Amino acid sequence: MDLDNQAQTLNLINSMKKSLQKVCIYSKDVSTLLGISLRHAERLMSDIKLAFGKEKKHCVTIKEFCDYKGVDNDHITRMLNE
Repeated sequence: MDLDNQAQTLNLINSMKKSLQKVCIYSKDVSTLLGISLRHAERLMSDIKLAFGKEKKHCVTIKEFCDYKGVDNDHITRMLNE
């Protein structure tokens, strides 16, 4: 593969990565965003799942997290996708 094709391929991959956005939020994300311990974030995620009637194995969406905590969905989505 020559350099032009490599550059085009890398540009395509980078643009695809930018268009993919995270849908679920995880305890580690919550811990980082809120500045709380991982264990506290895990308990919070369990509370959110309970509030939305989700099973243990289901993920919490960013929208559900934002609705539960009363924070701006767009702001949190931008922070997580950076």
